[in-house]
Amino acid sequence: MEQVKKAGLGYTVGNVLLKGVIFLTLPIFTNLLSTADFGLYNTYVSYELLLSAILGLGIYGTIKKAFFDFKDDYKRYLSSSIVCMLVVLAVFLGLTLIFKKPLESFTSFPFYIIVLCLLQGFGSAIIQLFSSHLLVRFKYKEYLLISVINTVVGVGLSILLILTCFKSDGTKYIGRIIGYATPVILIGLIITVLILLKGKTLFRKDFFVYLAKIGFVLIPHVVAQYILNQSDRVIIAKLVDDSAAGIYSYAYSICSILFVVYLSLDGIWTPWTYYQFEKQDDQSVKSSSIRYIIFGLCLYIGFVSIAPELYKLMAPAEYNQGMVMLLYLSLSMFYFFLYYIPVSLEYYDKKTLLVSVATVAAAALNIVLNILLIPVMGYIAAAITTLIAFFLLYVFHLILSLKFKVKTRYSMKTLLISTLGAAVISVPLYFLMNNSIISTIIRIIIIVCLLVFMFFYFKKDLLGIINKKKGEKDVKVDKENI
Repeated sequence: MEQVKKAGLGYTVGNVLLKGVIFLTLPIFTNLLSTADFGLYNTYVSYELLLSAILGLGIYGTIKKAFFDFKDDYKRYLSSSIVCMLVVLAVFLGLTLIFKKPLESFTSFPFYIIVLCLLQGFGSAIIQLFSSHLLVRFKYKEYLLISVINTVVGVGLSILLILTCFKSDGTKYIGRIIGYATPVILIGLIITVLILLKGKTLFRKDFFVYLAKIGFVLIPHVVAQYILNQSDRVIIAKLVDDSAAGIYSYAYSICSILFVVYLSLDGIWTPWTYYQFEKQDDQSVKSSSIRYIIFGLCLYIGFVSIAPELYKLMAPAEYNQGMVMLLYLSLSMFYFFLYYIPVSLEYYDKKTLLVSVATVAAAALNIVLNILLIPVMGYIAAAITTLIAFFLLYVFHLILSLKFKVKTRYSMKTLLISTLGAAVISVPLYFLMNNSIISTIIRIIIIVCLLVFMFFYFKKDLLGIINKKKGEKDVKVDKENI
């Protein structure tokens, strides 16, 4: 368990630092780009994430389980999976050429940007697959190296292109897009070549059947997940304008740092639970889950308490009207953190069809609510509908997971208390989300009290990581794989 804590700490801290680089450069981009340019860039990101979800074929969701199921054939499984993705990419490139004019008209982007988006979507899917592979083996350093290169090159190249090749308003977003896409495409290409060279397998029937039963049925899930996370800004851009989409995207970007932390924690937590389940040691997971869930709740409270200062620090005053969305979006991230707990059990038991059904339903609800409420309430409605959709998605999976031994594998009492507790705590926090001096002082007091509580409650965990002897391992991982 100590190795897992160490990997989890390194992975989370590293990811937060990387996100910190993005946040430190966010003021640069919000000043370099108009709100319209910023909105166009984020619309491009939305399309790219959709393509990544489709081109990935849900394969990333099979990696953590395939690692245990195939063992000696695991390299070949990865290689065969990549080939499936390449075939789909070729089909999409052909369709893009055939429907060039309609795509340009619908997206409002030139053809070369559409092709770039397609290639980046494939690169992102490859990186996501490889990241799952690294995390199931607790190789967080390699994962962070890829992330560092991707982030630093993407930010640096974007700034360079905006300042040199794309100086005029209306074209600056193109420089941001090209800078954002280039490292993803190159890294994805390198990973693809390496996996194919080591796996040396183009097709195997048993691999394909495995992908079809577990991975392919996840395609509606990953697409619907994209809709939950990204469709808001697309709908805002269509129903309001690009500037409103830019403001909403900025608020979402601020709150996404909490999402990154939660995703980092799950990246280590879920593989560790799978190791324990393989050893029939459900009790270890259940006892550890109490501290894990409480830690997630503390992160939510702390983040909401500091979010208004982060928001004001990173952008000009024209973005300030979006500050009211911070609590809704942050609470959405917390319920998404809780959602990962029951859904991981469905992945482990290979019931991925249920995952897709639930996510599609939540995404459909989100779209309907957005279409109904945004014209009435403005873009702020998108933050409220996101919270509703994420909460219902979590509750549905929690109920569904009763069939997958969630009561024996997790502390249901802690899950339910944290679910209700986050909602109750959010009420007073909502009234503190403003610029007044009194609100700021109260939020500072909350942060100090929270830090004191976390220090004493998690003191044993921190000492365990610090005192961990070099070379000592409690989880053996096959090092012969990639």
